[in-house]
Amino acid sequence: MRRYVEEWTLGITDITDRVREVCAAVSGRADVSGLLPVERPYPLTGDIMETIGADAGQRE
Repeated sequence: MRRYVEEWTLGITDITDRVREVCAAVSGRADVSGLLPVERPYPLTGDIMETIGADAGQRE
């Protein structure tokens, strides 16, 4: 727990207003792509892929 709090947590950001904006846009069937961060595939090593049961087609 100490490492999580003192080393791994770099910051905490309140995104309440952004979530409300996205929720309203989704409810109104608007395009929300400009409101959300760009998603990138997370690179997986062979060992991790095997551990989580991912197939090679999921690798970038």
